[in-house]
Amino acid sequence: MQMFLFTSRNGAALRQDSDFDGSVVYHENTHGLSNRLVGGGATTCLGGLQSGGMGEGWGDFMGSSFRNDPVVGAYATGNTTVGIRRASMANSPFTYTDVQNGNLGEVHAVGELWAAVLWDVRKVILEVEITLRLVAERDAENETSPVHRARVRYCTAEQV
Repeated sequence: MQMFLFTSRNGAALRQDSDFDGSVVYHENTHGLSNRLVGGGATTCLGGLQSGGMGEGWGDFMGSSFRNDPVVGAYATGNTTVGIRRASMANSPFTYTDVQNGNLGEVHAVGELWAAVLWDVRKVILEVEITLRLVAERDAENETSPVHRARVRYCTAEQV
């Protein structure tokens, strides 16, 4: 698990250890889970822009759901509004068009969109445990090319 020191906190030049930020710890642990579930444990399936973005989004979503807080990295950054991302997943301005036009052109940026979608699903289902189970079960069903099938599975999940 890769943990980092953040060098600023609310504009102050401090070294803040992300090991003490539960949302970051959960995020990193989710990489271990998703990298083993997607593609039957091959651990190489989440290397592209969109598939890697899904992995980042799952990490953000799971970490935030366990803590019931749509902001990742609030402690590490001292920013309780957006944390380490550009927007809280509860108020994300991003759409899939942002991926298509390159506005979200890096895996962490694509992950912001994916996490926001999952946060919206969580709000609709209104049951955190069911949503977390849905995400983990759908991860395990993803083959080596997960992007399209995962989008369809989340959007058409019939059994909750």
